[in-house]
Amino acid sequence: MFVPNNDRRRVMKRESIHPEELLLSTKVCDRFFTEKGIYRIFHDQIVLDIGCGTGYFTDRIAEVARQVWACDVSLKNVKVCSRMSNSPRIYCLNADAQTLPFTSASFDSVFVNSVVEHLDVPELLFEEVWRVLKPGGQFVLSVDIKPRVSWILYRLTFLFDRMIASNHPMLHRKTALSDQGCPEFISPERLLASLESRFALIEREKYAGLIFNLLQVCLVMTNKICQIISGSNFAEDHYADHLPRINRPIFRLYRVLLPLLCRMAHPRLFTFDAIYFFSRGQKISR
Repeated sequence: MFVPNNDRRRVMKRESIHPEELLLSTKVCDRFFTEKGIYRIFHDQIVLDIGCGTGYFTDRIAEVARQVWACDVSLKNVKVCSRMSNSPRIYCLNADAQTLPFTSASFDSVFVNSVVEHLDVPELLFEEVWRVLKPGGQFVLSVDIKPRVSWILYRLTFLFDRMIASNHPMLHRKTALSDQGCPEFISPERLLASLESRFALIEREKYAGLIFNLLQVCLVMTNKICQIISGSNFAEDHYADHLPRINRPIFRLYRVLLPLLCRMAHPRLFTFDAIYFFSRGQKISR
């Protein structure tokens, strides 16, 4: 197994803002995983977290796992994850999900959250996951699927990213697994059909993972406009690495107003859920 130099890890100062504190989505997703008891399956295991981002889920997996190897295609994300990781059981590295730098049969479980929809060829990821899993190992997967109502507001939040960086790794891709009606989202049926030759399905479920409101969309777009004007445009997954350079009042609005949206008298007013599809499978021999 590849082993990175972990001596460089240092804890981020407490006054820094955790990037996931700015987004309601992660907290909602985490509530789903916590309520379902998903973390229990990682107990005393060696786990690979693919597309770890800044490490929000990585830290929680590390509370029960023996080791957690967190990788992300964004080097900036890996640096933030490494700085913020409080557990000595976490190892962070920069790696492409479709060409993992690990030997075969290295992990007991692989966790992949909101990654597949960003890949040009998801099949390469599934093949790599199958390769690095031990016999009988588990694959825990969550992907974006078509929202229940309109997805126009969802598209608006990515408008400026598409105008400026059409090849950005955080953009949704149209692939063989895409939904025919909404090609930027994954079709659960096509996903399961792609997985069945490698993994035996244990459980599956749709869940609301992100609540979009007109106010939230306005905040996102305002922030992007500020980035463009200041010449420091970057994606949401890089927030923590750029905090000293950005407009902090925008983040204060995020932290104050987004929780209030959850407590509105009529939370469905101008609101819709982004829906995720959760599945858990076990590696099978081929």
